[in-house]
Amino acid sequence: MSQVLTLPPLALRLGRLAVAPRYWVMAGQATVSATNFITNIFIAKLCGLATFGEYSAWQLVLLLALAVQGAVITQPMQVVLGTLSGRQRVAYGQLVLGLQLALGGLAVAATALGASRLPQAATVLPAFMVLLAAAGGQDTLRKLLLAEGKVQAALVGDVLSAGGQLLLLLLLALRPAPATLAEVMWAVGLTTVPALLVGGRVLGEWPVLSWSGLRRFGRRHWRQARWLVPTALLQWGSANVLLVFAGWVGSPAVLGVLRLAQTAMGIFN
Repeated sequence: MSQVLTLPPLALRLGRLAVAPRYWVMAGQATVSATNFITNIFIAKLCGLATFGEYSAWQLVLLLALAVQGAVITQPMQVVLGTLSGRQRVAYGQLVLGLQLALGGLAVAATALGASRLPQAATVLPAFMVLLAAAGGQDTLRKLLLAEGKVQAALVGDVLSAGGQLLLLLLLALRPAPATLAEVMWAVGLTTVPALLVGGRVLGEWPVLSWSGLRRFGRRHWRQARWLVPTALLQWGSANVLLVFAGWVGSPAVLGVLRLAQTAMGIFN
């Protein structure tokens, strides 16, 4: 039987509600999925198919980074964390956050290096780097909160990020001038920051990347991760190979149409 948790005052002061944890997790996942769906449709309508195709190309890079991050950090964490005692869990959680900072920095640096060969990417790159760092940090922090049983805080972060994102996009839509791709990127990236602050405050742990932590937990962590990385790359490739090919040989508008079709089909998955 699932343990029943009471909602803390931090969760927007919704009162003392007794709800099984699995329902908080389902609500959070539904919030994330619905927001991604609405955001894609909204951006396509707001900016047009060509700009949405460019956004989708950057989004593929983000999805690749999140897939690798999940295989290297969060999926092994979910296995290893359950085998540790209380004090070990704190030290391991700090190591996970430290690994996230390191991997996030590498992802941002690699993206900046690759985009430097594309002059047309210069106006979008700063906003995308913020989006990449914020989305990666939020994904790891959210899953660490869930693994620690702090499911309400994870849901609050999801709601803050989703609500802020949709609100900013709505404000952009109400302007007489059309929104640019960079403005859309800034809107999606910056609205993730409040969720990071709330999640970090609730978790109460700081990133620590030390040799002692790697010696204590590195082998167990890597034992899980080494098999997950090829699987994650294969899954990303099989799901997006047509989009990558379309973006490479076709126009941004073609990529936008295919991405919209993929988004619509996601409802039935």
